[in-house]
Amino acid sequence: VEILTTPTPALPFAERLRAAAALAPLDDPRFPVTVEQWQREPRPTTFSAEGSHYWRFVPAGTYRIGGWEADEAHADHDLAAFWIARYPTTVAQYQAFMVAGGYDQEDWWTPLGWAWRQENNRTEPWGWNAVDYRQANQPVIGVTWYEAMAFCGWLNSLYPEASVRLPTEAEWEATAAYAGNETRRTYPWGEDAPTEEHAVYAHDGGDNLTHPAAVGLCGVGMAANGAQDMAGNVWEWTQSRWLEYPSASSTIVADSEAGRYGDEATYVSIRGGSYGGNSTNVRCAARYRNHPVYDFSYYDQGFRCSVAPRFARLC
Repeated sequence: VEILTTPTPALPFAERLRAAAALAPLDDPRFPVTVEQWQREPRPTTFSAEGSHYWRFVPAGTYRIGGWEADEAHADHDLAAFWIARYPTTVAQYQAFMVAGGYDQEDWWTPLGWAWRQENNRTEPWGWNAVDYRQANQPVIGVTWYEAMAFCGWLNSLYPEASVRLPTEAEWEATAAYAGNETRRTYPWGEDAPTEEHAVYAHDGGDNLTHPAAVGLCGVGMAANGAQDMAGNVWEWTQSRWLEYPSASSTIVADSEAGRYGDEATYVSIRGGSYGGNSTNVRCAARYRNHPVYDFSYYDQGFRCSVAPRFARLC
Protein backbone atom coordinates (compact mmCIF):
# COMPACT_ATOMS: atom_id res chain seq x y z
CA VAL A 1 0.00 0.00 0.00
CA GLU A 2 2.84 2.38 0.79
CA ILE A 3 4.41 1.65 -2.59
CA LEU A 4 1.16 2.48 -4.38
CA THR A 5 0.18 5.56 -2.38
CA THR A 6 3.47 7.44 -2.39
CA PRO A 7 2.85 10.54 -4.56
CA THR A 8 6.39 10.44 -5.96
CA PRO A 9 6.97 6.74 -6.63
CA ALA A 10 10.18 5.13 -5.43
CA LEU A 11 9.73 2.20 -7.84
CA PRO A 12 9.22 2.19 -11.62
CA PHE A 13 5.79 1.55 -13.11
CA ALA A 14 6.43 -2.14 -13.85
CA GLU A 15 7.24 -2.79 -10.19
CA ARG A 16 4.17 -0.90 -9.00
CA LEU A 17 2.08 -2.99 -11.38
CA ARG A 18 3.48 -6.14 -9.75
CA ALA A 19 2.88 -4.75 -6.27
CA ALA A 20 -0.76 -4.04 -7.13
CA ALA A 21 -1.22 -7.58 -8.45
CA ALA A 22 0.17 -8.95 -5.19
CA LEU A 23 -2.16 -6.69 -3.18
CA ALA A 24 -5.30 -7.54 -5.16
CA PRO A 25 -6.20 -10.84 -3.41
CA LEU A 26 -5.40 -9.37 0.02
CA ASP A 27 -8.42 -7.03 0.16
CA ASP A 28 -6.81 -3.84 -1.17
CA PRO A 29 -7.70 -1.25 1.52
CA ARG A 30 -7.44 1.82 -0.73
CA PHE A 31 -11.13 1.78 -1.66
CA PRO A 32 -14.39 0.77 0.09
CA VAL A 33 -16.09 -2.48 -0.87
CA THR A 34 -18.50 -3.57 1.87
CA VAL A 35 -21.60 -1.62 2.88
CA GLU A 36 -19.97 -0.77 6.20
CA GLN A 37 -16.86 0.55 4.49
CA TRP A 38 -18.90 2.70 2.12
CA GLN A 39 -20.91 4.18 4.98
CA ARG A 40 -17.78 4.96 7.00
CA GLU A 41 -16.06 6.84 4.20
CA PRO A 42 -15.67 10.53 5.14
CA ARG A 43 -16.52 13.37 2.79
CA PRO A 44 -14.12 16.22 3.68
CA THR A 45 -14.98 19.80 2.74
CA THR A 46 -11.40 20.94 2.19
CA PHE A 47 -9.92 21.07 -1.28
CA SER A 48 -6.65 19.16 -1.06
CA ALA A 49 -4.73 16.29 -2.61
CA GLU A 50 -3.64 15.20 0.86
CA GLY A 51 -5.11 12.26 2.76
CA SER A 52 -6.17 8.79 1.72
CA HIS A 53 -9.94 9.32 1.84
CA TYR A 54 -11.88 7.92 -1.10
CA TRP A 55 -14.27 10.82 -1.75
CA ARG A 56 -12.41 13.85 -3.10
CA PHE A 57 -13.88 17.32 -2.66
CA VAL A 58 -14.53 19.76 -5.50
CA PRO A 59 -15.60 23.23 -4.28
CA ALA A 60 -18.56 25.20 -5.58
CA GLY A 61 -17.65 27.74 -8.21
CA THR A 62 -17.88 28.87 -11.79
CA TYR A 63 -15.97 26.61 -14.14
CA ARG A 64 -15.29 27.24 -17.81
CA ILE A 65 -16.10 24.07 -19.74
CA GLY A 66 -15.03 23.58 -23.34
CA GLY A 67 -13.23 26.24 -25.34
CA TRP A 68 -9.95 24.32 -25.29
CA GLU A 69 -9.25 25.33 -28.88
CA ALA A 70 -9.51 28.87 -30.21
CA ASP A 71 -12.56 28.11 -32.37
CA GLU A 72 -14.30 25.84 -29.87
CA ALA A 73 -17.42 26.86 -27.99
CA HIS A 74 -17.25 27.24 -24.22
CA ALA A 75 -19.70 27.72 -21.37
CA ASP A 76 -19.28 28.90 -17.79
CA HIS A 77 -21.10 26.61 -15.38
CA ASP A 78 -21.95 27.37 -11.76
CA LEU A 79 -21.41 24.05 -10.01
CA ALA A 80 -22.46 23.20 -6.48
CA ALA A 81 -19.84 21.55 -4.29
CA PHE A 82 -19.58 17.79 -4.80
CA TRP A 83 -17.32 14.82 -4.18
CA ILE A 84 -15.92 12.42 -6.73
CA ALA A 85 -14.42 8.97 -6.30
CA ARG A 86 -10.66 8.83 -6.00
CA TYR A 87 -10.50 5.92 -8.47
CA PRO A 88 -12.63 4.37 -11.18
CA THR A 89 -14.97 1.72 -9.79
CA THR A 90 -13.07 -1.52 -9.30
CA VAL A 91 -13.88 -5.16 -9.98
CA ALA A 92 -14.14 -5.82 -6.23
CA GLN A 93 -16.57 -2.94 -5.76
CA TYR A 94 -18.72 -4.02 -8.67
CA GLN A 95 -18.74 -7.61 -7.45
CA ALA A 96 -20.14 -6.40 -4.12
CA PHE A 97 -22.96 -4.73 -6.06
CA MET A 98 -23.65 -8.00 -7.87
CA VAL A 99 -23.62 -10.01 -4.62
CA ALA A 100 -26.06 -7.49 -3.10
CA GLY A 101 -28.51 -8.40 -5.88
CA GLY A 102 -27.59 -5.65 -8.30
CA TYR A 103 -29.13 -7.37 -11.31
CA ASP A 104 -32.34 -8.23 -9.46
CA GLN A 105 -33.18 -4.93 -7.72
CA GLU A 106 -35.34 -2.92 -10.10
CA ASP A 107 -35.24 0.12 -7.80
CA TRP A 108 -31.53 0.62 -8.51
CA TRP A 109 -32.00 0.80 -12.28
CA THR A 110 -33.44 3.49 -14.50
CA PRO A 111 -36.76 2.44 -16.14
CA LEU A 112 -35.19 2.09 -19.57
CA GLY A 113 -32.16 0.36 -18.08
CA TRP A 114 -34.31 -2.20 -16.28
CA ALA A 115 -36.27 -2.91 -19.46
CA TRP A 116 -32.99 -3.45 -21.31
CA ARG A 117 -31.62 -5.70 -18.55
CA GLN A 118 -34.76 -7.90 -18.66
CA GLU A 119 -34.96 -8.04 -22.44
CA ASN A 120 -31.33 -9.11 -22.70
CA ASN A 121 -31.24 -11.22 -19.53
CA ARG A 122 -28.11 -9.34 -18.52
CA THR A 123 -26.50 -10.74 -15.36
CA GLU A 124 -22.92 -9.45 -15.52
CA PRO A 125 -20.71 -7.01 -17.45
CA TRP A 126 -19.13 -7.91 -20.76
CA GLY A 127 -15.87 -9.83 -20.23
CA TRP A 128 -16.63 -10.46 -16.56
CA ASN A 129 -14.95 -13.87 -16.49
CA ALA A 130 -11.98 -12.99 -18.70
CA VAL A 131 -8.70 -13.39 -16.79
CA ASP A 132 -7.26 -10.08 -18.03
CA TYR A 133 -10.18 -8.14 -16.55
CA ARG A 134 -10.78 -9.90 -13.21
CA GLN A 135 -8.08 -8.54 -10.90
CA ALA A 136 -9.93 -7.17 -7.86
CA ASN A 137 -8.25 -3.75 -7.91
CA GLN A 138 -8.52 -3.21 -11.66
CA PRO A 139 -11.25 -0.87 -12.94
CA VAL A 140 -14.31 -2.85 -13.87
CA ILE A 141 -14.81 -2.77 -17.65
CA GLY A 142 -17.56 -3.92 -19.99
CA VAL A 143 -20.29 -1.98 -18.19
CA THR A 144 -23.02 -0.28 -20.13
CA TRP A 145 -24.29 3.13 -19.05
CA TYR A 146 -27.34 1.39 -17.62
CA GLU A 147 -25.16 -0.86 -15.46
CA ALA A 148 -23.04 2.04 -14.24
CA MET A 149 -26.23 3.91 -13.34
CA ALA A 150 -27.53 0.85 -11.45
CA PHE A 151 -24.32 0.63 -9.43
CA CYS A 152 -24.79 4.27 -8.47
CA GLY A 153 -28.39 3.44 -7.59
CA TRP A 154 -27.13 0.80 -5.16
CA LEU A 155 -24.75 3.25 -3.50
CA ASN A 156 -27.48 5.87 -3.45
CA SER A 157 -29.53 3.53 -1.26
CA LEU A 158 -26.66 3.59 1.27
CA TYR A 159 -26.49 7.40 1.45
CA PRO A 160 -29.94 8.73 2.40
CA GLU A 161 -28.60 12.25 3.00
CA ALA A 162 -26.93 12.67 -0.40
CA SER A 163 -27.22 11.69 -4.05
CA VAL A 164 -24.80 9.20 -5.58
CA ARG A 165 -24.66 9.23 -9.37
CA LEU A 166 -22.31 9.48 -12.31
CA PRO A 167 -20.62 12.88 -12.59
CA THR A 168 -21.91 15.23 -15.23
CA GLU A 169 -19.45 16.08 -17.94
CA ALA A 170 -18.96 19.53 -16.41
CA GLU A 171 -18.20 17.97 -13.01
CA TRP A 172 -15.79 15.50 -14.56
CA GLU A 173 -13.92 18.24 -16.43
CA ALA A 174 -13.85 20.53 -13.38
CA THR A 175 -12.27 17.71 -11.37
CA ALA A 176 -9.68 16.85 -13.98
CA ALA A 177 -8.68 20.32 -15.10
CA TYR A 178 -8.95 22.71 -12.17
CA ALA A 179 -6.92 23.27 -9.03
CA GLY A 180 -9.45 25.26 -7.03
CA ASN A 181 -9.71 28.70 -8.59
CA GLU A 182 -6.48 28.41 -10.54
CA THR A 183 -6.23 28.50 -14.31
CA ARG A 184 -7.25 25.16 -15.74
CA ARG A 185 -4.64 22.62 -16.68
CA THR A 186 -3.90 20.78 -19.91
CA TYR A 187 -3.49 17.55 -17.95
CA PRO A 188 -4.80 16.66 -14.49
CA TRP A 189 -1.28 17.07 -13.09
CA GLY A 190 -0.45 20.33 -14.88
CA GLU A 191 1.45 21.15 -18.05
CA ASP A 192 4.27 18.58 -18.09
CA ALA A 193 4.12 16.20 -21.06
CA PRO A 194 2.68 12.80 -20.09
CA THR A 195 4.90 9.84 -19.27
CA GLU A 196 4.23 6.41 -17.78
CA GLU A 197 4.62 8.04 -14.37
CA HIS A 198 1.60 10.26 -15.07
CA ALA A 199 -0.94 7.95 -16.69
CA VAL A 200 -1.67 4.49 -18.02
CA TYR A 201 -1.81 4.90 -21.80
CA ALA A 202 -0.10 3.63 -24.95
CA HIS A 203 3.40 5.09 -24.68
CA ASP A 204 5.23 5.54 -27.95
CA GLY A 205 7.90 2.87 -28.22
CA GLY A 206 7.06 1.39 -24.81
CA ASP A 207 5.74 -1.93 -23.59
CA ASN A 208 2.03 -1.20 -23.63
CA LEU A 209 -0.63 -3.01 -21.62
CA THR A 210 -3.32 -5.15 -23.19
CA HIS A 211 -5.74 -4.63 -20.28
CA PRO A 212 -6.42 -2.01 -17.60
CA ALA A 213 -3.90 -1.57 -14.81
CA ALA A 214 -4.83 -1.60 -11.15
CA VAL A 215 -6.23 1.74 -10.05
CA GLY A 216 -4.00 4.40 -8.59
CA LEU A 217 -0.58 3.40 -9.92
CA CYS A 218 0.36 6.89 -11.16
CA GLY A 219 0.43 9.21 -8.17
CA VAL A 220 2.43 11.79 -10.10
CA GLY A 221 -0.55 12.19 -12.40
CA MET A 222 -3.26 12.78 -9.81
CA ALA A 223 -5.62 15.73 -10.14
CA ALA A 224 -5.30 18.69 -7.80
CA ASN A 225 -7.91 17.27 -5.41
CA GLY A 226 -6.26 13.84 -5.23
CA ALA A 227 -8.45 12.02 -7.77
CA GLN A 228 -6.41 9.49 -9.73
CA ASP A 229 -6.68 7.89 -13.17
CA MET A 230 -8.59 10.90 -14.48
CA ALA A 231 -6.26 10.47 -17.47
CA GLY A 232 -5.79 7.03 -18.98
CA ASN A 233 -6.56 3.50 -17.78
CA VAL A 234 -10.29 3.45 -18.73
CA TRP A 235 -12.75 5.76 -20.42
CA GLU A 236 -15.43 6.83 -17.93
CA TRP A 237 -19.16 7.24 -18.40
CA THR A 238 -20.67 10.60 -17.49
CA GLN A 239 -24.31 11.54 -16.97
CA SER A 240 -24.38 14.08 -19.83
CA ARG A 241 -25.31 14.01 -23.48
CA TRP A 242 -22.56 14.15 -26.09
CA LEU A 243 -24.30 16.70 -28.31
CA GLU A 244 -25.08 19.12 -25.47
CA TYR A 245 -21.45 19.92 -24.64
CA PRO A 246 -20.52 22.43 -23.41
CA SER A 247 -23.73 24.45 -23.00
CA ALA A 248 -25.72 21.82 -21.07
CA SER A 249 -22.88 19.73 -19.71
CA SER A 250 -24.00 20.33 -16.11
CA THR A 251 -27.52 19.04 -16.80
CA ILE A 252 -28.11 15.53 -15.49
CA VAL A 253 -29.52 12.97 -17.92
CA ALA A 254 -31.84 10.88 -15.76
CA ASP A 255 -32.37 8.13 -18.35
CA SER A 256 -31.69 7.55 -22.03
CA GLU A 257 -32.96 5.42 -24.86
CA ALA A 258 -30.52 2.77 -26.00
CA GLY A 259 -30.35 4.29 -29.46
CA ARG A 260 -28.91 2.87 -32.64
CA TYR A 261 -25.52 3.26 -34.25
CA GLY A 262 -25.31 6.71 -35.78
CA ASP A 263 -28.15 8.16 -33.69
CA GLU A 264 -26.09 10.84 -31.96
CA ALA A 265 -29.07 12.18 -30.02
CA THR A 266 -28.75 9.23 -27.64
CA TYR A 267 -24.97 9.30 -27.29
CA VAL A 268 -23.64 9.75 -23.74
CA SER A 269 -20.25 11.40 -23.18
CA ILE A 270 -17.28 9.43 -21.91
CA ARG A 271 -14.09 11.04 -20.67
CA GLY A 272 -10.53 10.27 -19.59
CA GLY A 273 -8.85 8.14 -22.24
CA SER A 274 -7.67 4.58 -21.67
CA TYR A 275 -4.74 2.22 -21.47
CA GLY A 276 -4.99 1.71 -25.23
CA GLY A 277 -5.21 5.39 -26.18
CA ASN A 278 -2.39 7.74 -27.11
CA SER A 279 -1.12 10.88 -25.40
CA THR A 280 -3.83 13.00 -27.06
CA ASN A 281 -6.49 11.09 -25.12
CA VAL A 282 -5.02 11.89 -21.70
CA ARG A 283 -5.59 15.63 -22.05
CA CYS A 284 -8.33 17.12 -19.91
CA ALA A 285 -9.98 18.26 -23.16
CA ALA A 286 -10.24 14.75 -24.61
CA ARG A 287 -13.75 13.39 -24.91
CA TYR A 288 -15.61 10.66 -26.75
CA ARG A 289 -19.11 9.19 -26.77
CA ASN A 290 -21.04 5.96 -26.74
CA HIS A 291 -24.60 4.69 -26.77
CA PRO A 292 -25.91 3.58 -23.36
CA VAL A 293 -25.67 -0.07 -24.46
CA TYR A 294 -23.27 0.00 -27.39
CA ASP A 295 -20.86 -2.94 -27.19
CA PHE A 296 -17.88 -1.34 -28.95
CA SER A 297 -14.74 -0.72 -26.86
CA TYR A 298 -16.22 -2.34 -23.76
CA TYR A 299 -12.72 -3.59 -22.97
CA ASP A 300 -11.56 -0.10 -21.96
CA GLN A 301 -14.74 1.53 -20.68
CA GLY A 302 -15.54 1.97 -16.99
CA PHE A 303 -16.89 4.65 -14.65
CA ARG A 304 -16.49 6.41 -11.33
CA CYS A 305 -19.18 7.76 -9.01
CA SER A 306 -19.80 11.18 -7.54
CA VAL A 307 -21.73 12.36 -4.49
CA ALA A 308 -23.75 15.56 -4.72
CA PRO A 309 -26.65 17.40 -3.11
CA ARG A 310 -30.03 15.95 -4.02
CA PHE A 311 -31.20 19.00 -5.98
CA ALA A 312 -30.11 19.17 -9.62
CA ARG A 313 -31.46 19.86 -13.09
CA LEU A 314 -32.78 16.71 -14.74
CA CYS A 315 -33.67 15.96 -18.34
